[in-house]
Amino acid sequence: MTNSPEVVVTAEWHSHIALGSVLLQGEDYLRLYKTAIEKNTQIQDHIRQAHIVNLAFALELLLKALHYSIGKVERGHNLNKLYIRLPHKIQKEIKKKFGMKLPTYFLPRPAEFPTFEEMLKQHANAYERWRYFHEVGSGSFNDQFCTALAYSIIEVAHEMKANLLETVLKQHEQGLIVLPEGTSVSVPIVVPGPSLFNRLKRGFYYAWMAFQDGIKER
Repeated sequence: MTNSPEVVVTAEWHSHIALGSVLLQGEDYLRLYKTAIEKNTQIQDHIRQAHIVNLAFALELLLKALHYSIGKVERGHNLNKLYIRLPHKIQKEIKKKFGMKLPTYFLPRPAEFPTFEEMLKQHANAYERWRYFHEVGSGSFNDQFCTALAYSIIEVAHEMKANLLETVLKQHEQGLIVLPEGTSVSVPIVVPGPSLFNRLKRGFYYAWMAFQDGIKER
């Protein structure tokens, strides 16, 4: 448990706020990708690269959100490393939900068809590769695989967020969490307006609230 003169919070509160922050940002980048693809069915290669960067970055943020939910902070862009560093229970949940969307990756298949793990390794450096595509010049990207993976992670993240919120609300009722009057336990601040800028701004504020230096160990 941590506190400041006007704030008393728990590790679960930190995890809930940090998870919500990064999850929100990941969902926004995924939404940017999806909206662009739906509006432009015939996309030129140089424009498609920008959309792929958004999807790859969304995956990175979504995986990092899961780490925040268990009190960990992961660095780097490698999607495979971010995935395998998750607890096996969370990996299993992701694969379970992914299998409901694209079951072919878990069915018996010819050797030339990659498995889930092999596909994840193939896309491990997608963000860096496609962000600097002018330096690489070639590469493959499976939108279907990455989109299904992103939505699978989101489902797992929301389930974990709901569980954390339930714990946090109980802690608040027990007086283990004290926040300034008028502040929501689950949403420390709300920036008005539906714009993406405001949503990202709110997300960064969440992260700041969760890790601000002014809150010290009790």
